[in-house]
Amino acid sequence: MSRAYRVAVSESVSTVIRTEDSVQSRLEILEILPCDEMAEILSTELEKDGFQREGETMVKKEGDVEITVETKTGRVTAKAETSKQVKIDVKAESYINERGWGGESQKQFDDRVGSKKEELEKQLQKQIEQKEEINRAELQKKSTEALEASLRDTQRELNQAVNRATAEALKRRAAQLGEIKEISEEQDGSMTIKVEV
Repeated sequence: MSRAYRVAVSESVSTVIRTEDSVQSRLEILEILPCDEMAEILSTELEKDGFQREGETMVKKEGDVEITVETKTGRVTAKAETSKQVKIDVKAESYINERGWGGESQKQFDDRVGSKKEELEKQLQKQIEQKEEINRAELQKKSTEALEASLRDTQRELNQAVNRATAEALKRRAAQLGEIKEISEEQDGSMTIKVEV
């Protein structure tokens, strides 16, 4: 007669999962003035919207999202980085039969138990990897959603900053051409500049 023995293993893992998502676009900046001057005007306008100067780029952080604008090229990069501490608990068990009277030595039985434990530990590792991947996919989805929401709001701000920078550049260019007699700006964003040359 043989007896069944339960072999059980468990593991608890605490890990930090990180995800990142980014997208790039380009602002349409008219070259009314030389590139450096246009970049400086745009930088000034972006500062009004909460952007900070970092070298030749302007950066704004909102939660997990960072928006970077290269004012000379107009390249906009939006990047979302998120991280989450997760605890993963996994268990696995199996049964092993002792082989009758005298059919197996204690060492042979112990070897089979050890082999079964190794097999179960490999199963645990696969379970941990699967749960980490599920958590990573959920976090990636949240990261992408945060990025998309931030882009909607920021794109409007960026367009307004470019419009203000264009208007300022047009005023400066008009002043270079002659004496400005009148400037009228409409609600729809259109502007008329009368210059005496």
